[in-house]
Amino acid sequence: MSDTHHMKDSLVRICGLVNEYVSNCPYILSHSLPEITSGLLAYLMRPGKKVCPAVLIWSYLACGGSPEHLDRALPIACGLELTHTWTLIHDDIIDCDPTRRGGPSMHVIGQQLARDRFGVREPAAAAKYGETYSILIGDTMHAISVAMMLDSVKAGVSPDTAAECVRYLQGETMRLLIEGELLDVNFEYMEPEEVDCGMIIRMIEGKTSSLLSYSALAGAMLGADSPDTERPAAKALKEYAFSCGTAFQLKDDILGLTADEAQLGKPVGSDLREGKKTYPIYLALSRFDNREKAEFLRSYGNPSASAEELQRAAAMIEDCGALKDTEELAVSLVAKARHLLCAVEDSQYKEYILEWGDYMVSRAR
Repeated sequence: MSDTHHMKDSLVRICGLVNEYVSNCPYILSHSLPEITSGLLAYLMRPGKKVCPAVLIWSYLACGGSPEHLDRALPIACGLELTHTWTLIHDDIIDCDPTRRGGPSMHVIGQQLARDRFGVREPAAAAKYGETYSILIGDTMHAISVAMMLDSVKAGVSPDTAAECVRYLQGETMRLLIEGELLDVNFEYMEPEEVDCGMIIRMIEGKTSSLLSYSALAGAMLGADSPDTERPAAKALKEYAFSCGTAFQLKDDILGLTADEAQLGKPVGSDLREGKKTYPIYLALSRFDNREKAEFLRSYGNPSASAEELQRAAAMIEDCGALKDTEELAVSLVAKARHLLCAVEDSQYKEYILEWGDYMVSRAR
């Protein structure tokens, strides 16, 4: 069995631990309205890799945490999973996405609840209820995530370390994440020539890299039971995971243009049809001459574009070298970050973190 298989096996085990902890959480189960509990569990119990909790737990173990005392890391790891999940709930409202993790998105669940429970037949009224329900479930999950993280003190984490884990997430990481989300929203109201690759990287760093970076940092803090975010190992893991997060999204952008529908889980060409602001698309736009740009923009962001037109647009991105250069950038981000982990003692958990970084850019889906 390859080392990557060992890393993936560990990821599966961590998924099971997180699911067990969350599904038995009194903050989730104690609501008097059953639709709140069902809403809180809807995304969390669907298939998902739970990457943020895994990076946190591997970092915890790599920095001195004991496998026999995972209960010290689980409250923060699970609170982080709730944090990631409530941001996805709100993101689905913003993007009007109907599905998430193979099931209906939260606002769609709310629409169905309005129809089934209250007999709402007017689509606009059902949509309004669905959006309201979704916002409230996300807000509730946000509140629970903080309470859950603070429960780490009951498991033996020092109050100073627990408080800094919460403060850093709410004060630093969430600032970056929300800035990245708003940049993404802003792009939808900007002309293509107003957006450049640097802006897209900044958006990726906010929406994706910041949360993975926090995962590694919090794990390192918990492993040493120290609130010091500048310790060499903690800083190294934070910066490494930040680079891996950026590389992950760049690879996602590539797959959005090259993977088939079975791999991707969405129609081929949907990123082009929807006018998604991704790095390879904007790298290509920066290289097109006026004629090529005009041809590309006839398909890009055009809901009526044919499959053949979208295939041609994707071929133009590949032909100008944008896909290859995006791939090389993603690989180089991870490769250049590997040396940072010299500050972390060798262990199987450090190897998992390194293998995870490599997998971020080698995966096919």
